[in-house]
Amino acid sequence: MRYLDLPSNKGGNSPFSMRRYRQVPTVTAIRNAKPREKPYKMVDERGLYILISPSGGKWWRVDYRFNGKRKTLSMGTFPEVTLAEARDRRDADRKLLANDIDPGEYRKATKTLEADQTANSFEVVAREWLTKMKPGWAASGRIGRCGIGLLRAHFSQ
Repeated sequence: MRYLDLPSNKGGNSPFSMRRYRQVPTVTAIRNAKPREKPYKMVDERGLYILISPSGGKWWRVDYRFNGKRKTLSMGTFPEVTLAEARDRRDADRKLLANDIDPGEYRKATKTLEADQTANSFEVVAREWLTKMKPGWAASGRIGRCGIGLLRAHFSQ
């Protein structure tokens, strides 16, 4: 078979036509994207896209599969999270997936751990102790204004 016998690759309907590549969005294209009647996506690559809502909000999202289920993670909103940051976050999530870690569950566990650490901080424990002990002090007169004032001054900084 000679090359001249092949169908033309200019038509687009031929099985031999050139593959059409999707254009990745640029910062300018995202900034200029107008809201429509229904939410729509501007797809980047490797599961990352920006969802543009009818109200004009622009949310970064990434789709992935874990244990056969399709899942979606939010990466933040457009002006606050740049295109480069969204791609970096997507790559970090893909590294977690490569190690068989669900990025959504990892985020939840991290947030829970941070909340537990702040809940068990010295300030929280001291404030609980102060509110528990304060009624007894006022009745017995065992602690003056100075002690409570020092604790409050320390925690208000």
